[in-house]
Amino acid sequence: METYISLVGIVIAFCTLIFLMMRGVNLFITVMIASLIAIVSGNMNIYKTLTENYMTGFADYYRSYYLVFFCGTLLGTTMELSGAATSIAKWVTGKFKSMAYLAIPLATGIICYGGVTAIISIFATFPIALAIFRENNIPRRLMPAALYFGSCTFAMIAPGAPQVQNIIPTQGFGVDLMAGTVVGFISSILMLLIGSFWLSVMIKNARKAGEIFTSRDDDKDEKSGSLPSPLISFIPMLVTVIAINLKNKAGENIIPIEYALLMGIATTIILMYRRFDRAELTEAVFQSVPKAAVAIFNICTIVGFGTVIKSTPAFELLVDAVIHIPGNYLVGVSVGTALLAGFCGSASGGLGIITPIFYDIFGAMQGVSYAAIARVMAIASSSLDSLPHSGSVNTSIGLCGESHKSAYIPIFCLSVVTPAICTAVAVILFTLFPGWP
Repeated sequence: METYISLVGIVIAFCTLIFLMMRGVNLFITVMIASLIAIVSGNMNIYKTLTENYMTGFADYYRSYYLVFFCGTLLGTTMELSGAATSIAKWVTGKFKSMAYLAIPLATGIICYGGVTAIISIFATFPIALAIFRENNIPRRLMPAALYFGSCTFAMIAPGAPQVQNIIPTQGFGVDLMAGTVVGFISSILMLLIGSFWLSVMIKNARKAGEIFTSRDDDKDEKSGSLPSPLISFIPMLVTVIAINLKNKAGENIIPIEYALLMGIATTIILMYRRFDRAELTEAVFQSVPKAAVAIFNICTIVGFGTVIKSTPAFELLVDAVIHIPGNYLVGVSVGTALLAGFCGSASGGLGIITPIFYDIFGAMQGVSYAAIARVMAIASSSLDSLPHSGSVNTSIGLCGESHKSAYIPIFCLSVVTPAICTAVAVILFTLFPGWP
């Protein structure tokens, strides 16, 4: 009976978390309230659970990934200051002409795949998106979906991406970042195509309904001045992606992820040093420290909630139910990953908790593919992580000056439903073609 009461408590805690976030309540306060509901319903010691379980999950995630966040933030900052990010975004959007809005998720995705953290890639592309939506008279409420879709779905989970959503499951199962290459790229490309088509349909329907772009008093135009060539601008990202995937004869990565990101930063500064103001660059380095700290703090706050859920009496029941879903073991892997990413409101947060659990379960099994598990986990994590309480979702909506009421449904369609479809495709492909690299 205690287990089932705890299970009900988890559901209530999760619903409370989403409700309070939708109401704009402070993230930390929201998480504490939701955690207390889970703790009390699980008949656990409040003080011990918060000081040990919650804070252990919080601190472990911070310790493991802060440097990745910092280096990714700094890479994004140097790309932005040099004009490289804007140059790439303009080059991509210029290729689409009258359908330039479709280039927004593509441009954001390219920057994200190059190693720039998801949030920074959204900030870097926002001025371009604002100009395109204004020029094409596209309803502003669709802008957060276009930006968020580009940074937090197909790009962050693609094979080889230097993002924590790709790093956590691959490192956890001892495979490289390119694990599940063929299926991974098929799923990522399919995700991009479905999402782009859906975005086009949304814009078409909004125009038919008479919706127009609405300006805000705080809208800022793009910075004037010359930009570096797109070719030069791409080089730092290529350096990062290549460096992060270099391997020795044993198949092990030669360069740590943090070093690869630093190589991209150094390349940006060397190639475009004349475009930097020394004082501005120094200030940007200093500002990257708190930016990265705030970004990871928000995720750690949610990860702590996930750790509390993990410590409840009902958690083992949930894991057991997921693992024993009838059919291929990858079905359970995808469902379990998506659910925990949903509980945490973060793909990386959910992966940080569920990866070691799945490794303990599947590490002793015969006939399972670590590469397939890692890739399915990465893809599945990009679905329910985009629920209303997600920190990235809130940042995207706030940046565009919109509300959840007006902007969240498009985000849900592009960043929850679309990745869920592609997760199913990945499971099917891994099942039908287990020999694919």
